[in-house]
Parts: sequence; C-alpha cells; structure tokens
Amino acid sequence: MSATSNDIVHKLRQELLLMEGYKGPEAGAIDIPVGPLTDAFPNSRFPTGKLHEFLAPTPQKAASSGGFISALAGALMVKGGNCVWISKRRKIFPPGLTTFGIAANQVVFCDIHHEKHLLWAAEEALQCKSIAAVVAEIAEITYIASLRLQLAIEDSHVTGFLLRQSAKALAPIASAARWRVSPAPSRSTIPDLRRIGFPSWTVQLEKVRNGRPGIWDLEWRAGRLQSLLPEKQPLRIVEQRRKTG
Repeated sequence: MSATSNDIVHKLRQELLLMEGYKGPEAGAIDIPVGPLTDAFPNSRFPTGKLHEFLAPTPQKAASSGGFISALAGALMVKGGNCVWISKRRKIFPPGLTTFGIAANQVVFCDIHHEKHLLWAAEEALQCKSIAAVVAEIAEITYIASLRLQLAIEDSHVTGFLLRQSAKALAPIASAARWRVSPAPSRSTIPDLRRIGFPSWTVQLEKVRNGRPGIWDLEWRAGRLQSLLPEKQPLRIVEQRRKTG
C-alpha cells in the first residue's frame, strides 16, 4: 500500500472514531508506552483521562492487577504529579513501587473503612487536576456511582483505576476499558533458578471503547511492558468469539 493510500486509510479511521464519539487524546496528554497492547487502542494510544476497571475476584489476581496498575501509573507520573491510592486494607508494599519507577513519597495512601466514604474520596481525588492518577480498591460499584467518577474525570482529565475486588456481578459501569490481570510464570534471569525473573502477567483487555479486546502475556522489563514471548501473540478473545459465533 502506497504512502498516499495509508494517509487516506488513516484519515478515514479518524473520521469513523469521531462519528463513534471518540474525541481522541487531549492536547499535551501523556502517551503511555504499553508495548504489544498499543494496537488495541483507538489511535494506538492508551486512553488517558478515562476510567479503567480491573476485575480481581481472588487475592492473587488483585495482587497482579495492583502490579500492572502500578506500571501504568508510573508511566503517567514520569512528567510529575502524584498518585492517590485509596483502599480499605492497604496491601501494597510502598518500597516495591520503585520497580515501576514510583517513589513511595509520590503516592498518597488513603485507608478508608466505609465503602461510601471510599467512593467519595475517589471522586474528590479525581477532581484534583494536579494528580496524575487515582487508584481505588472497591468491592462493588453502581453505574450511577461510576458515572460520577467519570464526570469528575471529564473536567480534570485525571486517569482513574478501579480495582474491583470480589465483585459479585458484572453490571456495566461508565468505564472506557475493562481488564482482567492474572499472574504468569516469570522467565528466569538467574541460571538454575526457575521463575526468578521480571514481574509477569497474563493481561486480558475484556472491553475497550473504540478498540480491540485481546489477551497478552507481558512482563515488566527494562522499565517498560514487553511481550513475554518473542513472537507476536494473537488476540485470543477475538478468535474464541469467532469459533463460538
């Protein structure tokens, strides 16, 4: 395909995204390097200034989701700004955040015992334009409550991450993307020692507005997300849908 044809296709894609209601990244928005996930997002850019939900029904998946969110938050904080991390029972290990380029003093931890107060704190934090990212660990959330969070983001353009633990129902909420993150075996970096390597995850992008869902095996290496396997991996969700459809 010639350069002219590529330009025409790119322009048509931009027009389709506008027709579908996708406004694109704000001026000055940070472009997060997400490696193999890049092509899953509209305009090949991670959706910043949006609400992302992570489903974590088990402690293992909650820990994996927390690590993956830390990697994304670290990229958002590269140019400055702090992160607010809100939870009922803090399980994050602050010194471990340095693995993802986050100094412990860059994170404001809020330990809140009541769910309604937790959501109020998340909404207040998302309204603060000087914050780079807000992480809220919750059990359940209604569509109306999530809409309030998204409306706060519309004005501040802060990126929000909801870590939904023990969610009993998958009722739709006002999020731009829904994720599921599971632990994956690390590739050994020390001879004769198995699974002693970089943080690794199986990342499932279950839904994404104006994008393409998929599953990837990723690791955090050299300060960025990279494929756990050298070859390009298929979008397994799409393949499964084709087989069952």
